[in-house]
Amino acid sequence: MPRVSGLSKREASHLNCRDAMLRVSGLSKREASHLNCRDAMPRVSGLSKREASHLNCRDAKPRVSGLSKHEASRLNCRDAMPRVSGLSKREASRLNCRDAMPRVSGLSKREASRLWFVETRSLASEL
Repeated sequence: MPRVSGLSKREASHLNCRDAMLRVSGLSKREASHLNCRDAMPRVSGLSKREASHLNCRDAKPRVSGLSKHEASRLNCRDAMPRVSGLSKREASRLNCRDAMPRVSGLSKREASRLWFVETRSLASEL
């Protein structure tokens, strides 16, 4: 994490993909309290509620990143994130979603230091 975002290990341990997505999507804290990865992703990606009801993080990421369905079927969060963020395969092999999120989302170090990490399975970007 620090290598990619400049965050300390301690800061990295507090990151949460839900929080990062909300910062990127502009949702309020109140809205944030009701969201999970499936909920937030469509709001960021512009998918309809109907589409959202069928999505999981793996489904939504390809729609946001422009990956094909074939690629999507093989992807997990670690795979998709580097493709969207422009990280090299070598970098990707060392990264998890928490690592890539700040680079993709454009969060500042200060914002990142306020976030907490529970489970990272999502991609939030407005590429």
